Amino acid sequence: MNWVQARFHDDNRRKGEVRAEDNQAPGGIDTMLESAIKERAEKERREGRQEGRMEEKREVARKALAKGMSPADVAELTALPLEEVQRLTH
Repeated sequence: MNWVQARFHDDNRRKGEVRAEDNQAPGGIDTMLESAIKERAEKERREGRQEGRMEEKREVARKALAKGMSPADVAELTALPLEEVQRLTH
């Protein structure tokens, strides 16, 4: 009998009562929840690093534009789209 079946066939429990230890079977809900949380945290870290790199590129572009570089040269230097570099000039 697996842990789910045991939970529902235990005569000592009231109908519908759930105990915390019922969700702690190997590979159970706790493990799945932990895995999902870790995956979400890693995704958020990746997105944060990517966003940080983009902001750094924008900052370099602003400085290069302020020094008189052309938007086309700045776009090439930073690998930002020309349209985005042009928006930074305004």
